[in-house]
Amino acid sequence: MKFFTIREEERRYGLTDKQKSTNHSAGIDFTFWINVNRALKRLLRTVIRCHDAKIREKHLNKVYAWFMRRLESVGQLTGSEKQDEENMLNPGKIAENERLKEN
Repeated sequence: MKFFTIREEERRYGLTDKQKSTNHSAGIDFTFWINVNRALKRLLRTVIRCHDAKIREKHLNKVYAWFMRRLESVGQLTGSEKQDEENMLNPGKIAENERLKEN
């Protein structure tokens, strides 16, 4: 919800000095996040409207991978987060982790 509030303030009044300095230091424009948010909503809407559970899970995995690639492209992922993401998307590692939990 905070994102939408910030977006509306940016639309009405423009960027504050703090937002400008944050964008400059991070090298990421706020419009990038607006576009990512818009695309993510559209993709998740497709996942929610799908009636078949297997297809829904397949679409959700694709959306998750897409979002993580976007974060990685702008340098928002740390090394440990990237490793966690790889473990989550790898079915072999998921099965291995479940076996370790059972033991």
